[in-house]
Amino acid sequence: MLNLWSEKINLTRLQIILLQVLALTLPFSFEIRISGDSKLMFPTEPIMMILGLFVLIDLLIRPGSLGNLLPKKSWLVFPFLFALFLGTALSEMTLVSIKFTAVNFLYILVFFFTLHHLMEIAPKLFIQLLSLYTLGFFLIGLLAIYRYSDYGWNPDVVKAIFQPFYKDHTIYGATAAILCAFWLSYPNQGPLISTGLWFRLIGVAMAGAVLLSYSRAAMLSLIVFLVIRILFALRIRLWQFGLIFGITLIYLYLNSFSLLNSLNANQHDSGDKRADIVGHTLSSGNVNTDVSNRERLNRWVSGLSMFSEKPVTGFGPGTYQFQYIPFQKPDYLTRLSVSDPFHIPENSGGTAHSEYILALSEMGIPGILSWIILISGLTVIAFRSALDHPDRKYIIAGFAALSTYFFHAFFNNFLNTDKFAFLFWGIIAWICVITIKKLPDGQRILP
Repeated sequence: MLNLWSEKINLTRLQIILLQVLALTLPFSFEIRISGDSKLMFPTEPIMMILGLFVLIDLLIRPGSLGNLLPKKSWLVFPFLFALFLGTALSEMTLVSIKFTAVNFLYILVFFFTLHHLMEIAPKLFIQLLSLYTLGFFLIGLLAIYRYSDYGWNPDVVKAIFQPFYKDHTIYGATAAILCAFWLSYPNQGPLISTGLWFRLIGVAMAGAVLLSYSRAAMLSLIVFLVIRILFALRIRLWQFGLIFGITLIYLYLNSFSLLNSLNANQHDSGDKRADIVGHTLSSGNVNTDVSNRERLNRWVSGLSMFSEKPVTGFGPGTYQFQYIPFQKPDYLTRLSVSDPFHIPENSGGTAHSEYILALSEMGIPGILSWIILISGLTVIAFRSALDHPDRKYIIAGFAALSTYFFHAFFNNFLNTDKFAFLFWGIIAWICVITIKKLPDGQRILP
């Protein structure tokens, strides 16, 4: 019966159409309550469930297609999935972790595995999807500008002007940064200069969106992007990049005392209405009087304390917001600190405010190792490809875009949101598909 159904309906074509609808609607998705504390991102998560169902049907009809669904670069993602499932099995709050892992597995299944498989069939699919997403994101930006002007350009309202589509200005900023880096780096595909100019104009518009978001981490991440682009322009080799990275770490360690003194002397405050963009960005280094930074330190210290308590397995995926409160230190408490996870004061939401500390606290050593493997693997792929891979410009564009979040992830965590998971896992899948192509001498970037 399944075979007869598959003959009438082209499952591959149907999956591509659903992905196109998904990409266009992702910027407009919003949270709805379905029962009790259970929430759903509408309409995107139902579309992803349907996509997942079609993938399952395809596997039942053609069991051999499992090999196509698991690309050769799956080893980049498998440690992350292993940490999720292991942490769920040993979680302090099993039901919470099952829900969290189910949602994140769905994101990875659709945005990495399924998208990777479909891009091998339709190579231009991801750029089509990203263009649709960027269009929707741009429209959200126009709506936000209208709202911002309606409030007399008062910076106090920036956090709310992107709602209900983007719950916070920081996720909007992180999204704008990754899109800005991608479109500024994306190579001109044709002979027309206007094509490349169009990509750059989109990139500039996304840079404007970063400024609109007023997100300090997003603004700083663009500096990281520029540094990465300069390194690629200088054709730095992998070992040279490793050397530069190592020297930088040693320098920071040897000068940690003076750096701490500089941080202590920083008086810029993110709540200062008179501050310009530069002053607002510099406030990210104020760890004494800036309440937002102090609360972020509180979350980090709590997360590290949780890791010390359960270093091997962590407390379980999705449990940080319920488990960190007893680990808060009195010296780090602020007016934004939470004492009851079910009654959170305004502007006090969020979890660890760091992907890396979140991984340590919720999934322990396997969690942080999964991040190290992922970032290290992509770095090796990018810098080796940059030398002589036939599609090196595309790989560089993808890696440069991801670098904005590798930095931003020190200060926020957005991978458990549909609209950002698409960008992150989708770009990784795109890079993996491109690197499958052989080098001129027949060798591959990585096994």
